[in-house]
Amino acid sequence: MKNPIYILVLAFFLILVNFNSQSQTAGCTAPTSAYYLDINNVRALIMNSSDMWWDLVGIAKYEVPFGSGKTSLFAGSIWIGGLDQSGQLHFAGQKFRQNGVDFWPGPLETTGANQASTNAATCLEYNKIFSITRSEVKLFRDWYNTPVAQRDSSFPGYTIPNSIINWPANGDVANNYPNYLAPFYDNNTDAFYNPDDGDYPYFDLDENLNCQDIPGSNKSLLYGDKALWWVFNDNGNIHTETGGDALGIEVHAQAFAYSSNDAAINNSTLYRYEIFNRSVNTYHDTYVGFWTDADLGYSADDYVGCDVSRGLGYVYNGATEDGTGQTWSYGANPPAIGIDFIRGPYKDTDGIDDLSNYDNTGNLDCSNGYRYNSVSGNMEIVGSGDIFNGNINGQNFGDNIIDNERLGMKNFIYFNNATGPSPTQDPNTAVDHYNYLIGKWKDNSNLLYGGIGWGTSNPTQTPADFMFPGNSDLCNLGTNGIDVSGQYPNGWDEVTEANEPGDRRFVQSAGPIIMEPGEINDIMIAAVWARSTINNIESIEELKLADDNIQSLFDNCFYILELPDAPELTISSSNQQLNFTITNNISSNNYNDSYSEIDPMIICPDANPNCDKIYDFQGYKVFQLKNNSITIDQISDTSKAKLVYQCDVNDSISLITNYYWNYDSAKYIPQVEVNGANLGINNNFTITQNAFSPTNQQLENFKKYYFMAISYAYNNYKTFTLQGNDSLSGQRLPYIQSKNTTVFEAMPAPANTTTDPNFGNEPEITQYDGFGCGNNVLDIKDETLNKIMSGTPWKADTIQYKSGKGPIKIKVVDPLNVPFGEYEIKMLPNNVRTNTSGYYYYNPYFYSDTLNYDIYGYITDAVWVIKDKEGVVNPNPIGSIYSNSWISVNDLQIIPELGLSVEIVQTPYSLPVETFSNQPMVTKQYPENNGFLSTSIEFSDTTKPWLKFLPDNDVTDFRDWIKSGYSYINPSSGDCNSYFNDIKFSTNWGDPYEFFEKNAVFAPYRLVSNFNNQPAESSSQTLMNSRIYRLANVDLIITGDTSKWTRCPV
Repeated sequence: MKNPIYILVLAFFLILVNFNSQSQTAGCTAPTSAYYLDINNVRALIMNSSDMWWDLVGIAKYEVPFGSGKTSLFAGSIWIGGLDQSGQLHFAGQKFRQNGVDFWPGPLETTGANQASTNAATCLEYNKIFSITRSEVKLFRDWYNTPVAQRDSSFPGYTIPNSIINWPANGDVANNYPNYLAPFYDNNTDAFYNPDDGDYPYFDLDENLNCQDIPGSNKSLLYGDKALWWVFNDNGNIHTETGGDALGIEVHAQAFAYSSNDAAINNSTLYRYEIFNRSVNTYHDTYVGFWTDADLGYSADDYVGCDVSRGLGYVYNGATEDGTGQTWSYGANPPAIGIDFIRGPYKDTDGIDDLSNYDNTGNLDCSNGYRYNSVSGNMEIVGSGDIFNGNINGQNFGDNIIDNERLGMKNFIYFNNATGPSPTQDPNTAVDHYNYLIGKWKDNSNLLYGGIGWGTSNPTQTPADFMFPGNSDLCNLGTNGIDVSGQYPNGWDEVTEANEPGDRRFVQSAGPIIMEPGEINDIMIAAVWARSTINNIESIEELKLADDNIQSLFDNCFYILELPDAPELTISSSNQQLNFTITNNISSNNYNDSYSEIDPMIICPDANPNCDKIYDFQGYKVFQLKNNSITIDQISDTSKAKLVYQCDVNDSISLITNYYWNYDSAKYIPQVEVNGANLGINNNFTITQNAFSPTNQQLENFKKYYFMAISYAYNNYKTFTLQGNDSLSGQRLPYIQSKNTTVFEAMPAPANTTTDPNFGNEPEITQYDGFGCGNNVLDIKDETLNKIMSGTPWKADTIQYKSGKGPIKIKVVDPLNVPFGEYEIKMLPNNVRTNTSGYYYYNPYFYSDTLNYDIYGYITDAVWVIKDKEGVVNPNPIGSIYSNSWISVNDLQIIPELGLSVEIVQTPYSLPVETFSNQPMVTKQYPENNGFLSTSIEFSDTTKPWLKFLPDNDVTDFRDWIKSGYSYINPSSGDCNSYFNDIKFSTNWGDPYEFFEKNAVFAPYRLVSNFNNQPAESSSQTLMNSRIYRLANVDLIITGDTSKWTRCPV
C-alpha cells in the first residue's frame, strides 16, 4: 500500500484466495460484476445480470448530471416471457434480488446433450463486464494499418491495451459454446479473434455500415464512444427471483453512450440486447419488455406516463419541487426521464412489406396506408391503413423491404410499491410478472382506460394497452379503436386524475412474437433525460424533444458529429523562452488541417433544403495552464487557463459566437468563443512571457509550464437570431472544439542543458528525521530494508530511498552547475508559522503551549534551509539557502547555484477532514484522491503469479469488505442491508468517491467492514480504534526466509 503521510503503523486486512481454488457448487452463483458507464453527463452503474442502476444495497447509481449527486433512476431490467408448445409459461426477469436471481453470467451450449445448459466454471469465467472505447479501437486500427517500419515513429510507445487483447470475441466451440460472442471485425475472415491479425472490437469506425446489423453474427456492431459488453443466460440455476421456468435464452448485452455537444445525446444512455433461443422449445405469445423503478430524485413524489407514437414510457415529478432538500433530489423544476424502444424486436414474418400510417411529411394518418415510392422518393398512399400492425411506434414499415419490420411499445403499465389495491402492487410469481409484461394486472384483469385503470368502479370499463398516455394515442391504438375522448377530452394522465404522487414502477413491452429454436432477436432501448426551467410538466415536453433527437440519432445509424482531434505540441527550450510547433498525427481527423465532418443532427430549413451541414476546420488555440491538472472543461476559467496563441484560416470568418441555454434566466446567452486574427494558419510560434504573471514577467529557466492545444471548426448553415419572427432558429453552435486534449509540459533552459544526460536526474534521499511522503510514492533501498530486518531493534536510524522515490523532490535542472557533494535539507523549528489569517500552525517543539499544542507532532507550515555536509553552500555568500515560501504553498524552487530544483509538497491528512480546535488550514483541505497514491504486487518469478486476492465488490454480502462510497440505509428502518452501509467518520464519508476501491484488494483498516466475519473488529468490542489520517506507505513482503518473519509491522 502506498498512501501519503502520516501514521507509522497501518492496520489492514487482506482476504486471500488460492489461485487454483475452484467452486464446487453444482449450479451457477449469482452474478457479481459491475461497471460504470461514465463517458458523458451520466454516471450509470451496470450489473452483469440484467439489472442495473443501483448498488444492490439500496442506493441509486444513475447520476445526472454526472458529479451532482442527484439520481434519476433506481433500478431497471429486461423481462422476457412466453408460452411453450404445451402452453406452459417460461419467464425470466429481475427486480431487487430479494429472493435471488433469474440470470447468470456466460453463454449456453448450442448443441449436444447439454444444449441450452452451462456449468459453474463457465459462469464464473464470464462473471465480468468488458469495457471498450471507440477512441482506443480507432488508435489500434491506425497503428496496425501503419507499415511496421513506421509504427515506432508514428505511434511512439504504443502497446495494444488489455481491453483489446482480452476482448471476449469467441466462445469455447470445442465444448459446444457459440463461436461468436462480443462483436469483432474479422480482418482476415478466419472466424477467430486475434488482434495480431488486425482484428478489433467492431465499432463502425468509417461510418459506412448499415446499423440494421444482423444480431448474433460476426456482423454485429458496437456503439457509442464507450461501450460495456457482457453475456448472461437464464439457465444457470433455478429462477429464484420470479420462480419462472427457464426459457433457455442467452443474451448478449451492450450498454453504451456518446459524449456530445448535443444535450439530449450527452444526457442519455443506450442499451442493446441480442436474445438467442438456445432451447428446443418454440415460444409463442412472447413479449420482451423493460421494467423500471424510476425514482426521480426523491422517490415518493413521482408520476408516470407514456407517449404512444414515440414508444416512450417516462417518469416525472408529481409536484413542482422534487423532494424536501435531500442531496439526491432535484428541487425546483425537476427533470423528466424516459425509456424508449428505439428499436423493438423483429415482427413475425408474413411475407409482405407491412404498410405505414405516416405520410411523406411524417404526419400520422389513422386511415390510410403508405409505402415508399423509390421513383418519386415519397411515401404514397397505396391502400387502407392498419393501425394495429405495429407501425404506429415501430420501424421499417412501408419501406419496400419485406419482413424487416420492428415492433415498438405494445403495452405500458405501472404498479405501486405497497400502496393501492393488491392486484396493482409489486409482482411475486412468474404469472404476476408475465401479466404485467402483457399489460394486465396481477389478477389477470385488463388494464382499463381512466381512473387507476383497475376495478369495477373505474370510470370506464374500456380495456386499454397504455396507461396514462395523455393525448398521445391519436388513433386510439391502445383502446382497440374505441374513441374515449368524450369522457377524457384532454387525455388520461396522473395530473388530470389528481393522483397522489408516489414510488412508481412501470413495465413497457413489445410483442407478441414467436421465438423458434435457434432464433435470434434483439431490442435497443434508450434512457433519455431532459429538464425544463419552467416546471415539472414542461420537463415532459423537453423530454419528448430529446427523445426525438435520440431516435434521429438511431435513424442516422448513430453517426454523430465527430469533434476535431486536438493537435500535438512539439516544444523546444531556449534561454527564458519556449518554441512551439503544432502538428497532427497521421491518425488524426485533422491531419493536414483537413477536418471536415457532416453533422447529421442539422435539419435544413424549408427555405434552404440543401443547406451546409459540414463543420470545417477553422483554426487552433493554445492555452497556458495554471497546473497540469486543468482539463478541457476548465479552459474558459481565466484563473486556470490563459489563451497565449491563436491562428485561423484567412477568410471572412473571425468572430464566432455560440449561444447556450441558461437555466437560471431561461434564455439563450451568447458567448464569444474566438475572435480570430484571420491571418492564416501558422504552426510555429514562440512564448517568452508567463501569462499568469500580473506583469507578464519573462519565463523563468528551469521552471515547469503547462500548455494545452485545441483545434476548432465552424458551421453556420443559418445564422441564429434571438429576436424577430425567425427567433430561436438557426445554428446555435457554429463553433466546436476538440475534447481529446493532452497537457504538455515544458521548461525553459539555456542551450545544451536539457540535452545533458543528467538533466532531470533525481539524487537519492536519506531521511534522518521526520515523517510524511509529500504526495510521492516511496520506496526504500535494499540496504535500509536489510538493516531493518537484521535484528533488534528492528528499525533503521536513517532511511535511504531509491532515486525518485523519496518524500521530497530534488531534480537536476542545470547539470553544468551541479557541484560534487552531499547536502542536507532541514525544516526550521524557529521559522514555523504560528498565526496567519486566523489559522494556527503548530510547532511541536513548544507542545506545552496550548496555542501550539499538536498531539500528532505535525508541523503544518515551515520554511526549509539547504546546506552542504560542512554546513555551508559555498556559492551562496550567506552560507545557507532558504526557501522562498512556506511549504504549504507547494511551490517548486530553482537553486541556480546548485543546478537543482527543490519541491516539497505539504499535503492534507488522508481520508476525510477531521475538525479540532485551532486547526491549521492545510488539514481542512480535501486530499487529492483522498490520499490514495497507488498499489501494486510483484512476484520474484513473474511467470508464476501464485497469489490472488478476493476483490471488493459492491454487493450486499461478505464480498463488500471495503466500505468506500456513500451507500446508506437507516439502521432503525429494520432493513438488514443497513449492516452493509459504507463507513462514515463523524459527518464525513470515509471514501465517498471510492478511491480505495480502485484496486479493490488492499484497504486501510479503518475503511474495512466490521460486520460479522469481516476483516475489522467492532470498535465497541476492541481497543483497535485506529486513527483515520496519517496512513503510511506499506510494503508487505511474503517470503520463505523464516529469519525475516515478524509478528507485527516493522
